[in-house]
Amino acid sequence: MPALDDLSVIEPGTRPVGGRASAWWIVLVAPIAGAALGVVARCWMRLISDDPEFSWGGTIFIVLAFTVAGAGHGVAWAARRARVQRRWSTAARVLAAVLTVPIFAGAGAMMLPTVFGATVASARTDWPRAVRFVFAVLAIPVPIIIGADLVGNGLTAGVLLGVVLMVATYAVIVRSLNAVAAPIDDGWRMRRPVKILVLVSTALLVLFAAGTSVGLG
Repeated sequence: MPALDDLSVIEPGTRPVGGRASAWWIVLVAPIAGAALGVVARCWMRLISDDPEFSWGGTIFIVLAFTVAGAGHGVAWAARRARVQRRWSTAARVLAAVLTVPIFAGAGAMMLPTVFGATVASARTDWPRAVRFVFAVLAIPVPIIIGADLVGNGLTAGVLLGVVLMVATYAVIVRSLNAVAAPIDDGWRMRRPVKILVLVSTALLVLFAAGTSVGLG
């Protein structure tokens, strides 16, 4: 990716939003924020576990996965804020998406449909409201199932805190992923047949992931 202070990568007729220093600030701070969120996620996992146990290996993996994801999101946010050319912005988005995958390893996979659906519903403001509503609905079942299962074992302070941390953790992830999924306002539009294909393929993928996560797939 070219340097963010290279004016040759700025789209014609646009200006950087917030300036070069702001974009670099995002790149530097994002991994730290990711690591902090990883610690919160680890605490949440420990709180909701039926047999909580501490593992340095597991803890390091989780925190490192969130740190790497945060770094990727920081690059995507910086590219979006500086309004770099589409090819570089797309490369940053793809990088961020790939670096996000590890946080859904293991038990985290069950939250993938929720994060994916909520991200599309909130970020794709250029898509029809009906389509975004469908993705929002697909994001709901898994958290409800998890929350009901936790509360079913008895409503305690630890369970309540676990639910709050779960919602907070994934709300932050969804918000951060907006930089990856949000439309690029440079005048380019996807052709209708391609858009329909992407919508149908994405919907099928989310349905499959949702079914698998609740044991229906």
